[in-house]
Amino acid sequence: MVSGTALAEDKLPSTEDAIKELRGACERNPGYIATYHAKSDSGSLEYQVAADSSSGLAASHLTLRKGDKKSETRIWNTEDDRLHFDVDGELRVARGVNEEISSLYELVRKISLGSTQPSKPRWHQYLLLTETTVDVGNGFKDGSAPWLSGLDDSSVKSADPETITFDSKEKGMLTIDRKTGLVKRQSIKGSEGNDRILELAGLRSDPGRKAIEEMTRDWPTLGAKDLNAVPLIAPLRLSYFQQVIDSVARGGADLGKLETTLGEQKDATRHFITCCVASAPDSPALAKWRKFPLPEKEEVRELWLKSVAGAKAEDDEGFNKFLMSPMCRNTIRDAMVEGMLQGGKKVDILTASLFGGDVWQQLKTQDETGRAAKNLLGMALSQAFAEIIIERRMTQEWGDPEGLD
Repeated sequence: MVSGTALAEDKLPSTEDAIKELRGACERNPGYIATYHAKSDSGSLEYQVAADSSSGLAASHLTLRKGDKKSETRIWNTEDDRLHFDVDGELRVARGVNEEISSLYELVRKISLGSTQPSKPRWHQYLLLTETTVDVGNGFKDGSAPWLSGLDDSSVKSADPETITFDSKEKGMLTIDRKTGLVKRQSIKGSEGNDRILELAGLRSDPGRKAIEEMTRDWPTLGAKDLNAVPLIAPLRLSYFQQVIDSVARGGADLGKLETTLGEQKDATRHFITCCVASAPDSPALAKWRKFPLPEKEEVRELWLKSVAGAKAEDDEGFNKFLMSPMCRNTIRDAMVEGMLQGGKKVDILTASLFGGDVWQQLKTQDETGRAAKNLLGMALSQAFAEIIIERRMTQEWGDPEGLD
């Protein structure tokens, strides 16, 4: 932190040092309930946002008024791993988001081989003004808080022991509290030359889990429709996977070590992929894999007769027992997965189904090493996905197996 002496001598921190300091303040912030106000000739807004680091609970309530019209948006999560959205009474809920985020973080932490480990993601909610409207953000992000993003090209306009003010082309004059890392004031020129001002009107520091639960206690949830959580999670997936690829491409680890580590982390990979499938229950891309063709039972019977000593063609009870066995299921699954992934021919198709569209193609590689690292990661994720969809198809067609989860 910049000393009082330095400030007295009008020595402002560099933009880089200021951002680094404020990132640390955000990470150390145990929680808050903050209330922001903004007012103009055309209307007003009130934004209350809350977070508790220890429990991971967060909530926000935005009220916009223009003339006699009012619009309200509430967003909050609960300890049963549900993320709720209420936009003017239209209710949505995303399920299992925290579990997927945790599984993604644990997987990437285990396969990150460079000296830099990934930072733990946090659910961020924020609001800033633009020249004409408001920028409301909600999502999971590793690293710095979203309101600190995009300040690299700004300059530090002023600083005192309590705040740092940035002069930013995109965000205007942005004043941030040095202790909490929260926005304290924003002033930006409107499209018509008017001053648009957002101010922190109230702050309760470290309110704890119960205060946030009380804030959201009466918010409606009954009748909420399921929401596909992928858009909320996809940017974080890409950010983490890019870190893995870059660490190898920069020489932080070799390809052989990455391949070995991915092989050692199959359980963590499967857990993450299982969560991915659960977070997009209505995805058309995933739905097509639920009809993936399996071998005919007569083919499985031939496998049984060849692989099990004493098996007899007329022994239907023995065959059904074999059909339910882990040996049968694993043998068929492994053979099918090997065929699907041979030569990497279906990796693009599988990753597109799993992550959506061309998301996997958005991962950047600069050289052969980076491309090889991306291929290894894609193969490991595709293998886990293929195993899971084939296992589910066998359960759907043939019943629950014995001795398998």
